[in-house]
Amino acid sequence: MLNKSAQLVSNYSPIKYHHFCLNNTDLFCFRDDFYLCICSENHSRAECFRYNSKHDQCSHCLAGGRCLKGDQVKSTDFICLCPPCHSGTHCQFNSNSFAFTLDQLFFIDLISINRKAIVRLLIILPLVLFLLALPNNLFSIVTFRRQNCLRNGIGQYLLYMSIINQFNLGFLAARLIHLTINITELHSDSSLDNYLCKIFSFLLTSSSRIVYWLASLIAIERVYMTLFLNGRWLRKPHIARRLIAFTVVVVLISSDIHELIFIKSLFGINDGKGAMCIFEFPVIHRSTWLLFHLIISVINTMRPLFINICCTILISCILIKKKTKIRTTKTCTY
Repeated sequence: MLNKSAQLVSNYSPIKYHHFCLNNTDLFCFRDDFYLCICSENHSRAECFRYNSKHDQCSHCLAGGRCLKGDQVKSTDFICLCPPCHSGTHCQFNSNSFAFTLDQLFFIDLISINRKAIVRLLIILPLVLFLLALPNNLFSIVTFRRQNCLRNGIGQYLLYMSIINQFNLGFLAARLIHLTINITELHSDSSLDNYLCKIFSFLLTSSSRIVYWLASLIAIERVYMTLFLNGRWLRKPHIARRLIAFTVVVVLISSDIHELIFIKSLFGINDGKGAMCIFEFPVIHRSTWLLFHLIISVINTMRPLFINICCTILISCILIKKKTKIRTTKTCTY
């Protein structure tokens, strides 16, 4: 609609805009800071009207989307022109997989006709999973708290993994129940919902990533035990506790702390009602923060997996090499 060259002539009198239409046959309309002009069908003249663009502007859109206001009286009458990879009435949906939230995943289902069944499922299923995992994790905690298990680093890792796993399921249940209540308008308290969005999302993400890294530490110690059968340094309990503390500090503080800042509760997403938790990075440095979030997510998700795969392959190669060496020795002896 707007031609960049048209905005450079804001000091012109509207009368001179007739020539602008004559010289630009592809132009349909243009504006400056004071006038909105429409070219006639034969581009012989321009019809100009006094126009204040601030009357049509609003600030309801996220992710740097452009907000256009309709009825000046109704605060809910607006439309958002969203940037690429964003959608929704407020541009709240982000198709970037690393900025994807659970609210975005279940939003459509929770406002559909079958939302009652979805609500029951999202409340009952995580509670059932939490209760089913409770005895298993409790038995694991009781087992790995024994002194014989705690003498090795792996026993330390498995003990803390059992504890964190149970908390992780609790955070998942709390997060799903909270988003269900939020989106379906069963409860609404803006300040409380904002804090719960930040806390539950942060704890769920952090606890999951800590478990990933503890699993990779177990894999590393297994490689160490395979290479050095009598080695004790990496298997010492105090070394394991230091690595656990380091992992928790690094994951919680240096990698996930930004989620406490940029996750917030957005209200009015369902016909002016309801709320959902979203990622909202500053518009000025948005690309930088998105890149940072992407790098942190990839490191905390893919690197533990890569470590586990490499350790498994390395252990297999070491065992194959040792068995081959034993067979060769036996053959030479005979």
